[in-house]
Amino acid sequence: MKKAETGIGTLIIFIAMIMVSAIAANVLISTSSSLQSKALDTGKRVQEEIGGGIRVVTITGTDGTDGNIENFSVVVKLKAGGSPIKFNTTTISLKTDDYNIVGSYSNESLYNSTSMRGTYSIDYLLQSDDHIEGYLNNDELVEIKVHLDDSIGEDEKLSFMILPSVGFSSTVDFSTPYVMTTKNVMLYP
Repeated sequence: MKKAETGIGTLIIFIAMIMVSAIAANVLISTSSSLQSKALDTGKRVQEEIGGGIRVVTITGTDGTDGNIENFSVVVKLKAGGSPIKFNTTTISLKTDDYNIVGSYSNESLYNSTSMRGTYSIDYLLQSDDHIEGYLNNDELVEIKVHLDDSIGEDEKLSFMILPSVGFSSTVDFSTPYVMTTKNVMLYP
């Protein structure tokens, strides 16, 4: 009789240990699944940040025959591996020694802290098969046309920045030539 009582007690302890092990395994599996999901989401966001952004291809100034430029043409495309960028959430900035003007596509105007300093518009030079108006997709080329109320003279340093909501900002520093006598002036590259 004593052997049977010992065997039943051992069996009950054994079953309890198996149940505790099963519950602990379930907790570990659900925790690792949750961590894996968070890691995948974080990896996707990091990939968008690293691979995303806009690349400035060229910057030209027009109407430089009088030694001043009022209009800029900035041709941009999506960086390799980048996700589509919405222009409504993208900010552009043109900075000189005298002022810094900032604008967004939603109101198509460039403002500084005191008054409006210019306007801009966007034209698609090359559209992809999956083109959506207001977005920059892979294999698309977009021209940002900037018109300033004030003119930029000869031998001035400028900085043009595009800041999308996802991805890196693109900043291009350039100078106007010492002498401008032609209608179209190549400023970058």
